[in-house]
Amino acid sequence: MWFKAYHEFGHGKTVDVSNYLTTTKSETCRGCGLCTRRCPMDAVVLEASDEAKNKVGKISVVDPDVCIGCGVCAYKCPTGSIVLEQRHEITEPPADTGEFVGRFLRDLADPLPRRGD
Repeated sequence: MWFKAYHEFGHGKTVDVSNYLTTTKSETCRGCGLCTRRCPMDAVVLEASDEAKNKVGKISVVDPDVCIGCGVCAYKCPTGSIVLEQRHEITEPPADTGEFVGRFLRDLADPLPRRGD
């Protein structure tokens, strides 16, 4: 339901980001594409790169503006080429349901554009 609001209705704040961001190690990425298929936000893509040291000539690239830092891509990476790193700015989670709803309603008034808009 939360990802549907993002993908189909363009509401960029239905899923808050975690305090982590995924980064890739181009020297060990084998370009298998598992991370691109697992990412619920479509934040990871395979791109051709001169840095690629694999047979396909592509490496995983993460869009930090779209990534929510869930770690789904990193968890199953067969080479450990995707890692979670702590963001520079830490955001405290809502203390209770009331604070969550308040944040959500404020975000509805000013939705973020979707990637590609």
